[in-house]
Amino acid sequence: MSLAATVSELTATDLQIPTEDIGLGPFYKAGAPDRRSLREKGMAGEPLRVSGKVLDTRGRPLTGARVEMWHVDSQGEYDNTGFRLRGQVACAANGEYSFETMAPVAYSSRCAHVHVRVTASGAKTLATEIQFAGDPAAAKDRGARPSLAMKTTTKNGERQGSFLFVLRDA
Repeated sequence: MSLAATVSELTATDLQIPTEDIGLGPFYKAGAPDRRSLREKGMAGEPLRVSGKVLDTRGRPLTGARVEMWHVDSQGEYDNTGFRLRGQVACAANGEYSFETMAPVAYSSRCAHVHVRVTASGAKTLATEIQFAGDPAAAKDRGARPSLAMKTTTKNGERQGSFLFVLRDA
């Protein structure tokens, strides 16, 4: 076997690094509604769009995966009685997902973050966070993880970012 063939074979079989699992946190609430938009009329804060893909460790899209998201409002409060700023979506056949929401804020000793739970047939459930690159509150947050920091840009008054979730096999 030639060196070029070996390199091609290795490249084709490179594994994706699984997304860091850090747990659900204390404010998880089962039963979030199916909805892409978590925004409500009159809601304060900065509009945020989070999109991305869900893949397995071999880089294949996890068709039918579900992404569930929840976070604090512009005052740093979770809705623990209803489903404000909570929702879930099914991924497209190519593993893509997308949410419209309002950007969470830092609170207490925590940097701004969005909680995420990702499930898919044949994969281990992932419970993690999306944090924000450049958040000054991350320097004081023991829960801040560089691997979970999403870069964002602002376009037409909306903050936007993309995050890739890689799930381990069950």
